[in-house]
Amino acid sequence: MRRISARSPDNWRSDAFFEITRTIGQEHFPCPFAQKSLQVGSQWFVFLESLEPSELARLRLALLDYLHVTLSATGKHRLLLPLVVLVRPDPSDCDLHEYHRRGWSVLQYLHDHDDVPWPQEVPLEPEHYLWSFCFSGIQIFINFSSPAHVERRSRNLGSAMAFVINMRKNFDVVAGNNPEGAAVRRKVRGRVALFDGQPHGDDLGTYGDEANREWRQYAAAESTAPIPSRCPLHLASKRT
Repeated sequence: MRRISARSPDNWRSDAFFEITRTIGQEHFPCPFAQKSLQVGSQWFVFLESLEPSELARLRLALLDYLHVTLSATGKHRLLLPLVVLVRPDPSDCDLHEYHRRGWSVLQYLHDHDDVPWPQEVPLEPEHYLWSFCFSGIQIFINFSSPAHVERRSRNLGSAMAFVINMRKNFDVVAGNNPEGAAVRRKVRGRVALFDGQPHGDDLGTYGDEANREWRQYAAAESTAPIPSRCPLHLASKRT
């Protein structure tokens, strides 16, 4: 896990880095927190050559390092520490359905290779409104983006498949289930509509709302790749 500069000799990494920063830097990009972290240089990047097990093992270690760094951060700085994972572009012409499948397979790998039991306070059933993905005993929020997104421009961050990871509780600080959080979400969703050229999807919810299903926000649906009726993850019933 490292930062990357304009002088990186690895072309695909440099290209992917500048594509994603160019997209996030656009005036109406929906997430102002992503834009702020870009401005202050607090984003962390991991570059994967593929989604083969050896590379996913690297991702697992990087995620452990990231969580350690984030938990050690103090004050508002903790809120601006996203982990961005970029995967070498695939030369094959993958459709959005395939990118979604790959995204869920990465989360499945992380779950299957998690050494820490699932937290007692978090339901194991993804259809529960208080469920969220957990790794190393910590709730995290992950969304995956791909070059196959056409209708949802905000989920197309360039030629590389991208995973953006944040600690779940950081969202509760800036966009929790309260009046202040509701105002932030209205602002972000208004920007989604402006950037994508259409209203935000029905799957965007609020954590803690009984109608919310957190997993449905990880992959953005389009007409060619609707969200499945059930969460694709198979969660082991391991508890402390």
